[in-house]
Amino acid sequence: MVGVARLVKLLDPGEAEFAVLVADDFQGRGLGTELSRTILQIAREEKLRLVRAEILADNPGMISVCRKLGFNTKLRMQEATMEAELVL
Repeated sequence: MVGVARLVKLLDPGEAEFAVLVADDFQGRGLGTELSRTILQIAREEKLRLVRAEILADNPGMISVCRKLGFNTKLRMQEATMEAELVL
């Protein structure tokens, strides 16, 4: 397995959280971007209105993927994370 993506609906029925993991040897090849695009398409088909992710602040690759796909990002200094949200 070289990559995995997950979409979990939250308590608010119109919202979900997503996560993507790509094996170190396969990073930087666009796999994370494609997995994220697939997850977002599924979210749209499920009629979700908001998708969010929490990213470690020291993960510039995933932060870049989210920004490229239109997510708004906000740094959370105390947790050393980046919050990413996309309104569908």
